[in-house]
Amino acid sequence: MAALNYTSVATVALHVNSLIKRGHLIKRFKSARSLEVTGKTESPKLGTNEIKPSEEKWLVEKVDYFFRQAEGSSNLNQSSLDGLYVLVGALKVLGLDGAAQSFIERLGGLRKKLAA
Repeated sequence: MAALNYTSVATVALHVNSLIKRGHLIKRFKSARSLEVTGKTESPKLGTNEIKPSEEKWLVEKVDYFFRQAEGSSNLNQSSLDGLYVLVGALKVLGLDGAAQSFIERLGGLRKKLAA
C-alpha cells in the first residue's frame, strides 16, 4: 500500500483479488495474510476496451488524484501537463467520454497556469 502510494486498503485488496483471479497469486485459506506467487508470466489476452463500473470509479479517482497533484504544485511543467493529456486521452479510448470531458476544463486551467 505504501510502496504504491495508495491511501485505501480496499484499493490494495482489489488489486490482490485481481491477481488471484488471473492466477498470478494463490491465497492459502488456512493462513492469515498468506499469498504465494504462482510464477505465471503469461499475460491474459485483452479483447475489448470494456471496463466494469468499479474499475471506472477507481480509474477516474486515480486521474483526479494526478490532476489535484498538478493543480496544487508550484512547479508545474510541460511534461506533467502532457501526462495529464495522455490520461484524458486514455479515458476517451476506454469509452469514458463523460469522465474525459469533465477533466478537459481542468486541463485548460492548468495550461493557463503553465503559460503564466
